[in-house]
Amino acid sequence: MEGPAPSKRPVDRPLWLPVAASVVLPGLGQWLQGRRVAAWVFLIAALLAWIVWLGWLVHLGAAVDADRHVAR
Repeated sequence: MEGPAPSKRPVDRPLWLPVAASVVLPGLGQWLQGRRVAAWVFLIAALLAWIVWLGWLVHLGAAVDADRHVAR
């Protein structure tokens, strides 16, 4: 009988780090999670959204997305 599957999350990285990183720079949390396409999408969306002063919304969305994909 096999034991539980090993976690993909690095042991030395806190669970809150991707969320905090996405608050600072949208897409950074996704990048830390290895989700490169999502990282680029959030970064480009944030840059475009800040042009029309809605960048704060993308910052919030990136943080929520990073939190949902944290391996717990």
